[in-house]
Amino acid sequence: MASYIVRRLLQSLLVVFLVSLVIFGILKLAPGNAAQIMAGIGAKPEDIANLQRRLGLDRPIPIQYWCFIRSFFTGELKSMAFQDTITGVIFRRMLASVELGTVAILLAVLVSLPAGIIAAVKRDTVWDYVVTLASLVGISVPVFWIALMLMIVFGSNLGWLPISGRGETVFNLSILTADGWAHILIPATSIALIQLAMNARLTRSCLLEVLSEDYVNTARAKGVREFWVVLRHAFRNALIPIVTNIGMMARMLFAGAILTETVTAWPGVGRLVYQAIIRRDEPLLFGLSILIAIFFQLTYLAVDLAYAYINPRIVYD
Repeated sequence: MASYIVRRLLQSLLVVFLVSLVIFGILKLAPGNAAQIMAGIGAKPEDIANLQRRLGLDRPIPIQYWCFIRSFFTGELKSMAFQDTITGVIFRRMLASVELGTVAILLAVLVSLPAGIIAAVKRDTVWDYVVTLASLVGISVPVFWIALMLMIVFGSNLGWLPISGRGETVFNLSILTADGWAHILIPATSIALIQLAMNARLTRSCLLEVLSEDYVNTARAKGVREFWVVLRHAFRNALIPIVTNIGMMARMLFAGAILTETVTAWPGVGRLVYQAIIRRDEPLLFGLSILIAIFFQLTYLAVDLAYAYINPRIVYD
């Protein structure tokens, strides 16, 4: 197991390096000039040239990349727009994104798993049709549209919930205050509904496949109660693709919530990505891309390790 983890971490370093090359290349191939955007519309050419020189954008491309990658891992890479280190800017927003993503994932998992199980156990009944139809609608509707509709209905029309911002915090956590919960409900629900629909549909299909296996029928023939047949014998053996999907849901902690955080003005990493793109903040975009790539690789590793716990037959050399 230890050797497998080491190999995966080394592979992750290679992936992060390749991602950094691709992102840096895209930033340099993108039209426009970062110094000109920062200087403003009416800036003089000499002012733009001075700013470009001060930011180091006049250096050769390989030297710029080396400065970016070295400064990122030493913590010295600075944002052009925020005039602070990348790590400082990102970590000030990270807790808000982690909080939003965690609430959304918990909401999606706690609702989707029972819904998928009920739909599979009660196949071809009204419960199955309701879950299937709701899943299709949830998968088809864009997340930003859901956020906007929730804001219009529960924020503007009914006045039950605030439509933007993070609200009051304690120790920089919204979930510790009633006002914070009121602010987090709309963005968390809009994210959770999409993931809920996908996971409920996947849970139903995986469980239906397992329920037809011989060992499930054998457990029933031995007189095991249907409740324990479903949970102990069937559900656990259907967990691997479900856990994979839940691991993919964890991506919303950073990259997956860009649209929702932007629409609801949630001050997280997703909204920071949007702000960095609008301001053409190349160092910040570079740092965010590497951070998201690292998080994705660690998430994939955690999912793979969870396989061995769920199914003891899976062994990593």
